[in-house]
Amino acid sequence: ESPNIGEFLRRALALIVDLLGVERGYLELHDDGDGAARWRVAHRFSDAEIAGVRSAISSGIVAQALASGETVVTASALLDGRFGHLESVRRNEIEAVMCAPLADDGARGVLYLGGRSAPGLFAPADQHIAALFARHVGPLARRILAG
Repeated sequence: ESPNIGEFLRRALALIVDLLGVERGYLELHDDGDGAARWRVAHRFSDAEIAGVRSAISSGIVAQALASGETVVTASALLDGRFGHLESVRRNEIEAVMCAPLADDGARGVLYLGGRSAPGLFAPADQHIAALFARHVGPLARRILAG
């Protein structure tokens, strides 16, 4: 287990959160086998939220991104028919979300970005940046683990 992987993921997540100007982010990297998250990092979540970060960001949104292999984008998860019925979405009043699956080269996981100062969807350029980040962070993490 490399001591560098946690720091790499924390810094990468902080960079993309700051670059896109979102309120907070979450990054999860899975092992090849059982699908359980091996590495999880959160940025700008309160101490209380970190303990239950999976439910705080809505496991339904994460599950859809992982299952579909596509970036999930919504201006308001509360008002979105796909997610508004989920207890975690209602409890946490989740609004704007972008959740991108990591590259599927054995480095499965998700990048979850939530909260925007402006209402509405994430701009297409922001969606492109998040997808590009997600495409590359998994393979980079795998190289660090292998190193």
